[in-house]
Amino acid sequence: LQPTCICIPQGSALRLSISAACFPAYAVNSGTGNLPSGCLMVDATVITVTICSGDDRLSRVVLPVVEGE
Repeated sequence: LQPTCICIPQGSALRLSISAACFPAYAVNSGTGNLPSGCLMVDATVITVTICSGDDRLSRVVLPVVEGE
């Protein structure tokens, strides 16, 4: 992914877009655990991305906080 930088005001909300593939922008995730350069597409498997939520299955995104000048 390309690096990015943004100042987010306190109290703002973020929207996340989560995807397992975005061909041809990114190499196809074969679902095998191998790097894209070391995998044949014939070996690819169907994968599912699961985001857990709820009191017993919390998910979170941790972002760095950099103090301004």
